[in-house]
Amino acid sequence: MSYITALNTANPPFTISQEQSADFSAHFMGKTKDEKRKIRILQRATGIKNRYTVLEDYTKKNGFDFYPNTEDLEPFPTTAERMKVYEKWATKLGLEAAKPIIEGRENEITHLITVSCTGMFAPGIDIELLENLGLNSSVQRTAINFMGCYASFNALKVANAFCLASDAKVLIVGVELCTLHFQKQADDDNLLANSIFADGAAAVLVESKPQKGKTNLLLKNFYCDLVPKGKRDMAWYIRDTGFEMRLSSYVADILGEEINQILDKLMKGLEVDKNSDTISQWAVHPGGKKILDTLAKKLSMDKSKLDVPFKIWEEYGNMSSVTVLFVLKELLHNKAAYQLKNNQLIPSLAFGPGLTVESALFEVVEQ
Repeated sequence: MSYITALNTANPPFTISQEQSADFSAHFMGKTKDEKRKIRILQRATGIKNRYTVLEDYTKKNGFDFYPNTEDLEPFPTTAERMKVYEKWATKLGLEAAKPIIEGRENEITHLITVSCTGMFAPGIDIELLENLGLNSSVQRTAINFMGCYASFNALKVANAFCLASDAKVLIVGVELCTLHFQKQADDDNLLANSIFADGAAAVLVESKPQKGKTNLLLKNFYCDLVPKGKRDMAWYIRDTGFEMRLSSYVADILGEEINQILDKLMKGLEVDKNSDTISQWAVHPGGKKILDTLAKKLSMDKSKLDVPFKIWEEYGNMSSVTVLFVLKELLHNKAAYQLKNNQLIPSLAFGPGLTVESALFEVVEQ
């Protein structure tokens, strides 16, 4: 068996309101008054209040540090220039998330798993974290890259496998700097991506035994499936001017058609009904307001069971793979408010390119 025994998150110092985001996008993406108006309406409709970014430029009207101070942002930053910023910030945010949960236990860590789909370099963030955290050089390192918003589930599954095989203590560190990949072409994919994505980091400690005096999460079960009809509706490509997202508004509809079957498979054999009273909250990756609304409707769910995903969406936006870990942290740190008790079940979901649906079932374990 394996347990999440500690979890922490971190964000860069620059906060961008959705109004500031709309101003930036409308100025550089909207060529006509109608296009500018469309951008502002779209950004307001997301329901996001604030997002975090490593680029202070998004909070300004001029005097940029990263983007050129030209009317059309030309020469538009290359992928190489964006990756230099990633190299600067990724380790810093990863350390901020990880240090508090392993302090005093550095020598106990046996495995390190890093997660990111918004940048990479080698020697990478895994080695930078190992050295800066003071971990043993013999720690086994695994990198999970470019899998998208569901990648934290893959990291948890790998950590679970390590713990089942031995008395492992696995540190997972995810860092996503989505705002590095702003694209100025005013097509629907870019308009949506520029409206919702944000930056953040999270760290998780997974162990083969629960920690006494703490609230732990037992990794009870996992299930993964593909929805082939959505393959073209969510995708992620590396191009000359950063990474380009394809994110269709139809994703929510596609998920709505398949979600009942997927959850039935996840909970099969666990003798748990998805509407059971033993489930007070769902840890769903908030990939979009429409996705959350659709899930609540399709599952005939009391919308209050998605309070935390909606809260994270409003306060942080979509931080790709680490977002679901922000949801879990909020649940654990405010467990009384969300009626979490010993043996409470928490179903969790995330979606990404493929169209991939990853799911997990956690159980609250008080020691």
